[in-house]
Amino acid sequence: MSSKYLTILCRDFGQMLEEADDDYNVIIEVGEKPNIWTDEHFKTLETKLQNLIPFIGFSQFNSAQFTQQVKPYKQILPIKLYTELENKFSPKSPIPKPTIPSAVTIAPQMVPRNGSINSVLINTRHLGILSTWIGRKDDNPFKDGNIVHDFRVIPYQLKLLLRGTRDGFSPGAFHNKCDSKDATIVVMKIRGSGQLIGGYNPIGWSSKNMWVNSRYCFIFSFDDGMGLHKSVLSRIVDPSRAILCSQMIGACFGSGDLVMGGARSDFDMDLACSSNIQSYEKTITSLDRFSVEEYEVFQVMRRLRTC
Repeated sequence: MSSKYLTILCRDFGQMLEEADDDYNVIIEVGEKPNIWTDEHFKTLETKLQNLIPFIGFSQFNSAQFTQQVKPYKQILPIKLYTELENKFSPKSPIPKPTIPSAVTIAPQMVPRNGSINSVLINTRHLGILSTWIGRKDDNPFKDGNIVHDFRVIPYQLKLLLRGTRDGFSPGAFHNKCDSKDATIVVMKIRGSGQLIGGYNPIGWSSKNMWVNSRYCFIFSFDDGMGLHKSVLSRIVDPSRAILCSQMIGACFGSGDLVMGGARSDFDMDLACSSNIQSYEKTITSLDRFSVEEYEVFQVMRRLRTC
């Protein structure tokens, strides 16, 4: 398998599975019989598949499939993933809560074709734009005059974790609801302007004081909430300063690019939030400091179609 073909396959594999009318069985093997493979065979296969493993729907397997189709390839799977699979499918072992990963920590979920978003701030048109940015398919979804808004073809589902007016505007409320949830999107409405701003964190939040390195983060704005053509996308330019996690504040993107709260202040207090571009590409709001009228945090989940 050439490196060029593997790159194309890695890029399009997820989209192929989402959009295909029929199921695919993709078989990539080195050698003929896994039981007589050498370490070199397994090493070669591991190298070929390391970027594709996150797309495999392990959670949909049964015990027989695990034994026949997964167990022989134990050597190429991450230790944590294989242990969780073994616990899940072995009748002699307790079944723990699965944490089997999907692509870029986005957990797969089965959702209805005609779903909706539990949000008071965004709708499926916003999600269509955000999905193109998450998938890095097109930074300008408006160039052809079309905005994806058909929920059936949007590859992601948003699960509401927190709403400010329901759950609170404090850093404590944020971390209580949003820590360790993998990929998330934060959306906030600036008080007095109606502008929506936010950011995408593919790694997850934590109360530990630490920087999170990621090349896939971005921040964004929708000018007046519904003015989608005035949206701004700002991708990370300093991955080592992509995300700052701290129990003292809420969501923090970059070295001040988008910060919710400070010194334990609630996000809806006067001028409690700020945006000063340092680690990302461009400015998403003309306001250096502001308070939020409402905010929501969503867990981002990859959509698997139902029949």
